[in-house]
Amino acid sequence: MRRECYVVCLLFGLSITATMASRKEASGGLIAGDLAQFAVTVHNKQSDDPLKLLAVNNGFTQVVSGGINYKIILLAVDGLTKQYQAIVFENHSQNSRKLISFIPYFS
Repeated sequence: MRRECYVVCLLFGLSITATMASRKEASGGLIAGDLAQFAVTVHNKQSDDPLKLLAVNNGFTQVVSGGINYKIILLAVDGLTKQYQAIVFENHSQNSRKLISFIPYFS
């Protein structure tokens, strides 16, 4: 009985660790900055609201089927400085990126 309890606790701990690793923080690094610039560039092409990236405030990753979703909180300016949330999907097998959403962020 004690051994089964130990195994269950170990498996539970491993599943929590795996879940946390799949949503690890990615703020401020080169990858987050590169993805934030990609998001702003694509947003500018899709809208009449040209923005300039100022900073990456925060970012998280989520491993999904076929790649990784990056949720990035960024600071951009278009006359006024505002925060935005961008979600970028990166498919490593096809070496491609897609902007999923780009919306104002209110913390």
